[in-house]
Amino acid sequence: MAQQQNPTPIPFSEPPWLNGLPSPYYTDSHKRWQKACRAFVSTNLHAQAFEWDSAETLPEHVFQTFAKANMLIPSLPAPLPVEWLKKLGMTDILGAVNVEEWDYIHTAIYCDEMARNGLSGPSGSLTTGMSFGVPPILKFGNKQLQDRFLPELLKGEKRTCIAITEPGAGSDVANIATEAMKSEDGKHYIVNGTKKWITNGIWADYSTMAVRTGGPGPGGLSMLVVPLKGYPGVTMRRLKVAGQISAGTTYIELDDVKVPVENLIGEEGMGMRYVMTNFNHERRR
Repeated sequence: MAQQQNPTPIPFSEPPWLNGLPSPYYTDSHKRWQKACRAFVSTNLHAQAFEWDSAETLPEHVFQTFAKANMLIPSLPAPLPVEWLKKLGMTDILGAVNVEEWDYIHTAIYCDEMARNGLSGPSGSLTTGMSFGVPPILKFGNKQLQDRFLPELLKGEKRTCIAITEPGAGSDVANIATEAMKSEDGKHYIVNGTKKWITNGIWADYSTMAVRTGGPGPGGLSMLVVPLKGYPGVTMRRLKVAGQISAGTTYIELDDVKVPVENLIGEEGMGMRYVMTNFNHERRR
């Protein structure tokens, strides 16, 4: 059995299994992972988390440190996309757990350890794009879409976000108004609208975006991979929020943004189903 780190002595601050109580759920794999995860996150995030949150942003090198150590991958849904990860040479996380072993208990440990500083912004600035923006491409994207976007996103070479919420609809997904109408030649979607409260948006190269390609209601929704940072027609500005100020909450305006039709995720009209499926992991985290 892997040796556990000494838990903090503060009462009720650690899960019972970490304090030595028996559990039928936590295996040696989970215990190895907790030890390695706590050591990495304590050194590379928690040690300066309050300083970075006070500065309202994390330095870019923090994201790169996590990406190079495969420490963004734990924010994906379990089981992990083993075939893709191995294709990219990502076989384990911190040498403690192989990617094919990963389950939602490993995920829960990761979430616990990332949250130990009591701040939601620093951890959210690192993980939200990967956790929410990548899964729809993995689950519903066709091969060409995955081949184009997943290698850079999974390795942390490019960043993404999820863009659903709007000023006029809030979280009423069925009534979002951002339109994506096909061009006359059928080669592009022309996207117009606004997105608000988009976590990580200000740093994102792409967005997994809910758009309206058809009529009113849930049946008219689709999802696109929309280029963001520096792309013609896209304007972004940060929003100063109270809860996670360092997580890059963003207001996005889209003015005749040309998106290749090949960037459609899955099928037209299936956007509501894709968003709701994605919420299972988003809300679980």
